[in-house]
Amino acid sequence: MFRLSLVLLALSTTQLFADAPKKLLLVGQSPDGHPVRTHEYMPGVNIVEKLLKPNKGIEITIVKADDPWKEGPELLERADGVVFFVGSVFFTFAAALELREATLRLGRWSANPSWWSAAVQFAGTLLFNLNTFDAMQDSLSAEQENRLVFAPDLIGSACFLASGVLAYRAATGPEHRMAAVNLAGCVLFGISALASYVVPSTGSVLDLAAVNWCTALGALCFFAGSLMLLPRKSTVLKEA
Repeated sequence: MFRLSLVLLALSTTQLFADAPKKLLLVGQSPDGHPVRTHEYMPGVNIVEKLLKPNKGIEITIVKADDPWKEGPELLERADGVVFFVGSVFFTFAAALELREATLRLGRWSANPSWWSAAVQFAGTLLFNLNTFDAMQDSLSAEQENRLVFAPDLIGSACFLASGVLAYRAATGPEHRMAAVNLAGCVLFGISALASYVVPSTGSVLDLAAVNWCTALGALCFFAGSLMLLPRKSTVLKEA
């Protein structure tokens, strides 16, 4: 979920150099049942807010969207951009939109690697939905944790790695560098998934430090890749 949030964050800042400040809504939630210090949404929201605070072109609002979220529709209506630090449903929704766009552009079951990249990524997000839901269950044994949480996470990460490879092969020109950075992020997220294995004899995560570091570095790669999507200021001004 964090990688999607960073991509959405970068996309939401395409007009930072405009005169009127943009209203950015940061939406978080309580932990979703994953191990402590792995899915901390609100701390992530606060970090992003601090990073963006020096920029005078953004007006930031932070909300916690645990049920019921009655003010949600009004806040979303007023915002110019929204970053979700919440469960994997929004992750899947974004991947579905990308697959729909690729299908409209290339056709269903296209031989183009770009279509398959979007399709495999969408499959990975479905597995992350399963992983996130199961992680919310209480009193899981180490065996159940590995079967219901670790396995979907690992397979979903493998899907993202395959998607990253396909996107890298399909990229041309300036997009090739962006695809390489995103692929590096996929590799790091895969390592993070492997390190999240729960050791049956201890009931602890195999390497929590590797989980956190690889997740953070992978997210940084996705953020850098998403920034490469932004048009250069000179290009935008020229088109205007």
